[in-house]
Parts: sequence; structure tokens; C-alpha cells
Amino acid sequence: MSMLANDWNERERSANLRWVAEILDGFQDGFCAFDWEWRITHANQAAADYTGLDPAQVFGRTYWEVVPQAVGTELEVMLRKAMAERLSIEIELPSALKPGGHIAIRAFPIQGGLGMSFRDVSEHHQRRRSEQQQNARMQMALSASGMGDWVWNAATDEITFSDRAGAIFGLAPGQPMTWRTTHALIHPDDRDFVIAEVNRAFANLNQYAVEMRVHPADGRDEIWVMARGQVQADAQGEPSTMIGVVADITAERTRQAQLRETESRFRIMADGAPAPVWVTSAEGPIEFVNQAFADYAGMTREELLGQGWGSLMQPEDLKSVVASREEASKTFAPYGWEAKFRRHDGEWRWMQARSSPRFDAEGVFRGYVGIATDVTEMRLAEARQQLLINELNHRVKNTLATVQSLAEQSSRLSRSKGEFKDKFLARLMALSAAHSRLTQSSWDWTPMASVIEDQLKLHGPGNRLRAWGPALLVPPGTALSLSMALHELATNAAKYGALSGDAGEAVFNWAVLPGPGGDRVELSWRESGGPPVEPPTEKGFGSRLLQMVGRELGGEGRLDFAASGLVWTASFPAPVRKPPQTVI
Repeated sequence: MSMLANDWNERERSANLRWVAEILDGFQDGFCAFDWEWRITHANQAAADYTGLDPAQVFGRTYWEVVPQAVGTELEVMLRKAMAERLSIEIELPSALKPGGHIAIRAFPIQGGLGMSFRDVSEHHQRRRSEQQQNARMQMALSASGMGDWVWNAATDEITFSDRAGAIFGLAPGQPMTWRTTHALIHPDDRDFVIAEVNRAFANLNQYAVEMRVHPADGRDEIWVMARGQVQADAQGEPSTMIGVVADITAERTRQAQLRETESRFRIMADGAPAPVWVTSAEGPIEFVNQAFADYAGMTREELLGQGWGSLMQPEDLKSVVASREEASKTFAPYGWEAKFRRHDGEWRWMQARSSPRFDAEGVFRGYVGIATDVTEMRLAEARQQLLINELNHRVKNTLATVQSLAEQSSRLSRSKGEFKDKFLARLMALSAAHSRLTQSSWDWTPMASVIEDQLKLHGPGNRLRAWGPALLVPPGTALSLSMALHELATNAAKYGALSGDAGEAVFNWAVLPGPGGDRVELSWRESGGPPVEPPTEKGFGSRLLQMVGRELGGEGRLDFAASGLVWTASFPAPVRKPPQTVI
């Protein structure tokens, strides 16, 4: 009977063990049981799958024989401690069987030994490690940017500041804070606005961004802080927390204030400039024009902004200016241009402009500053100057030719060097006097009376040499011809004619008389009271010059060697102008 009972008990125990084994095989976690000698008494299917061992082959063998890799590791220390002290211990360790893997192990005492469950947490560990690395990178980025991060738990009103965020607000590391206690650090003038922005974001599951003044808790001077936050919802979709960042932007605010002050000073100075001034963006469109630009163009400042100024230029000039700017922008080089520009009265004027690149404090190209000058009058002056240079060249050539002719004629008809010298210098003085008079009138039309007066002065004072006639203006060529003719007549009268004695006189007069082809100028030189006149046996330089003058004036000249006194008359078309009446 006793044997039957023992047999039945053994069968029941075996059935129970099979039932427990079936339950353990249904677990996802690996499980092993050890007796007091560390022999493996049970291993479920998950343990077999993880280790790659057949449970039937490991039963009865010690754990250290089956997994020799665990010997001498932290796992061995933990298992022996749990066995000896009958403790339950949980730990996460690198896997002894799978390099790079991690397992979470729980050891606990069981009847007759020790039980151990384990789970492969490699993916979880890798994910957690990635999150840690990401958080570390974020903290490095925040630190490099000067930012700190924070988390607000709406349920408890607690705010957790990172060390950097806390330092910005003047808090000690780990100092407990709530959203309500943080209010006291915000400048009173900014506080209501900031609270309203946070409440709005919280109610709408949205984000916010503000710039505010803060009085740091450590007593530092007031600073400017930028704060950004993003609301996060719980499982029910209700707002629960807010995460965000803060940064001390005092230096940036100061820089912006200084920049605004600098820009204000620039605008004041630019508006005081008499010439058009403008500022462009880096892309090219105009951002600012001064008042002088608007006044010159006859447009409002707003109309000139962007590309509005382009309507004031001719298409070809505009294309050239834009091309110059684009080419210069490639290397941020200065550039200039000269083009026609339509003024407010509709007149096209020549403008000369110069543009210089501008950069911000970090050296970033921000555009160009330009100034323009109206150079129309300068261009006209240059044209006049070139015309005068050309005219001067022409006159110098003609003067040299005249001097050469005077020298040749004086030399050929002089009996000695002394006579040549006297005649040549006298004729040069006459030519010089005429040039001086023409220079005073800028080689333009000059008073005929002044030309005649200059020549008469060369032959001394006295009333025996007289001249009169109406006030006339004559061109430069006529003035030169008259000067040389009068010089020859007066010189001849002083040497051989009426002025060689004490009683004779010479009279020169002129008049403008109408004729069939238009007005003509009539010239007359008459001598009287001198020695009897005899016609010369041959024509000298003076006779030929007097006849030549008539032809140069476009008319004719005639000499009459009357016994009572020499008479020279000339008549030519009247290329004259009439100033106010003058008689000499």
C-alpha cells in the first residue's frame, strides 16, 4: 500500500513539474533555476533560444560550465551575493554571450537554490543611448549658442531649469522655481505681456516667443532675455507641460540700439547732403534715398525705393548701370557710372555716381551706399575747353605764320640789321596789342574803337593823330587786320608823312553805309600838312599789307599818293555788331 502511495506521489510531482515547465516556457523572458551547487535544474525555451543551448544538455551542469564567459564578471558577483544572502537583485549588464548586447537580469531566491530571469534589452539600451547622445548634442548646441533649456510642469507649476538657463536668471544650480515665482524676475512693464503670451500658447496647444527684460535673482543689472516655449499634451490631448529655451540677448539688443543710432545719424547726415544719396540691399533694390535725391527726381522717397529709380534713366544707360553693379557685387567691389538722368523739370542731365560696398559688424555684405553728382556743367565746360584748345592751336599756327611773314618782309626790305630790328619789333608790338585786346574779350567780338585806340597809343600822345566813328563790334580776324593796317599807316606817317614834321596831322574815321548788297564798312585814313608826297618807285611791305588787308576783310583797299597827303580807303561787308554808341 505504501509503495502505491509513493508511486502516486511521484507521478503527481512529475505532473506538477511539467505543468510549471509549460508555464515557464510561455514566458517571453529567459528563466533558469540553480540548486545550491549552481547546477542548472531548469531552463525555459526563451533561455534556450537566447543562449542557443539545448536544455536537455545543460541540466545537471553548473552555470559556470555552461556560460564560462560570466566567470569573473559583475554578473557572477551579483548572482553569488543573491544566493548567499537570499536577496532579490536587479541589474542591467552587457551580455556575456552577445558582444555589444545588453540584458536586464533579476535574481531571486527559490526553494532549493536561486532563480534568474533575464530579458534582451539591447534595442532599448541602444535607443536610450541614442537619446542620451542626442540630449548631449543638444546641450552642447545650446551651450555653444548661449541658450539654456527648461521644462514647466503645469500640474505642479514647477519649472526645471538647466544650469545654463538658471544662470541666465541668476539662480543657483538646482534651485527650485515655479512659474509664479518666476514672474517676480520679469520687468513690470513686460510681465503682463509675457504671461498673456504663455497663457495663449498653453490654451491653444501652441508655441510662443518673447523678448523681455529680466532682473536676475543674483542682483546683476537688468538684462534682455529671449524665451521660446512649446506646449506638450498628455494622453488625453490636454496641455500638460511646456518645454523651451532661453538666451541672454542683452549684447544683441545693445548692438541693435547702436546700429539704430548709427543709422539715424547716417540718415540725418544724408538728408543734409546736397547731392543724391542712396543705400541698397545686398540683392540690389534701393532701401533708402535722401531728400536731395527725391527733390532732384521730383518724386517721393517711397516711389524711388526698390527699382523705382530706374524710370529716371534711359534704357541703354540703365542696362549698363545694372550690369556694372552685378559685376561689382560678385567680389563686393566699389563701382561707378556716368549716365543721363531725368531731372524733376524733365531735362536730361549727366550724373556721375560712385557706390561703395557696406558690411555689418560680422563682415557680411549688406549692399551699397551711393552718391551722385550732376556733372552736366562740367561736361559742357570740358567741351568748351576742348573747343578753346582747338581754337588756340589754330590761332597759334596763324600767329606764327603772321610773325614769320612779318620777319621775312621786314628783313627783305630793310637796308640794315638795325632797320630790320626796329621795323620787326614795331610790327610785333602792334600784333601784340591786338592780341591783348582780343584776349580781354576772350577772342570774341571786340569793340572796334578799342582796337584802333590801342594802335594809336603806340605812336605817342597828341591831337595830330585822331580817329572817330560809330560804336561797332568786330570779329577777331577783322581786329587783327585793322591793327596791322593802322600800325603801317601810323608808322609811315611818323617817318615820311604828315606826322614827320610839326604841323601835319592824320585822321582815321569809319562809318557804316547802306549798299545794294547790304551794309558796308567804309574806312578812311587821310594825312595833311606834311611834306609833299611822291609815289614810291616800288611797293614796300606796307603798301602790299594795306592792299592785302582789304582783301582779307572781304572787300578792297586803295592807296592814293596825293601830293597834299597820303589817303587810304577800304570798304568791306559789315560783319559787325552794334553796342551802345561810342565815338572816339
